[in-house]
Amino acid sequence: MYYSPEFFYDGDIFRQMSGMPGFSTVYVVRPGDTLGKIAGSFNTTVEMIARVNNIENPDLIYPGQRLVIPRMPIQPMPALPVLRPGDRGIYVIFLQRLLLANGYDIGVIDGNFGECMRQAVIRLQRDRGIPVTGMVGRRTWQTLIEQAPEIVRPPAAPIVYTVEPGDTLYSIAARYNISLQLLIATNRLENPDLIYPGMRIIIPLQ
Repeated sequence: MYYSPEFFYDGDIFRQMSGMPGFSTVYVVRPGDTLGKIAGSFNTTVEMIARVNNIENPDLIYPGQRLVIPRMPIQPMPALPVLRPGDRGIYVIFLQRLLLANGYDIGVIDGNFGECMRQAVIRLQRDRGIPVTGMVGRRTWQTLIEQAPEIVRPPAAPIVYTVEPGDTLYSIAARYNISLQLLIATNRLENPDLIYPGMRIIIPLQ
């Protein structure tokens, strides 16, 4: 069966769609364009453009093709920090889970933004048409959260535990069912044997 391209790219239809909530404009592909380049120009993602336009292969676009450019969803975003290599803590743990949920290998979930994580972030940014920085800012966060399973959520406020006489890091980790390595990384403890009564320990939420 033959379908006329004009049926799918009718100007009136596109003009109506561009005025609908959730759509911003219609873009006509030019020679040399890629979906990544277009996504970057409109502050959206390759996935969102491909999904809205039913594009199965993001590498196959052609000059003259009309694309509906979706707005990034307007939704409350948590106040997530910019993360850089060398950072540690609960937000790095959250980032590691998001990367894994999006199919990127980050090694061990340990709350440490190391070289393996930096490479995973760079791969994600290249794949999704985000400027490649190796750091995680608002756009990278939003892309990860949009594509992650529903069970993935930003971390809640951590528990702060006050060390009591007789406590060890091992006993504290066991009490909260977390790994000793994660507890050490979250609190940046150089010597895990040196804890004392009254010391405040952050318990990362898993």
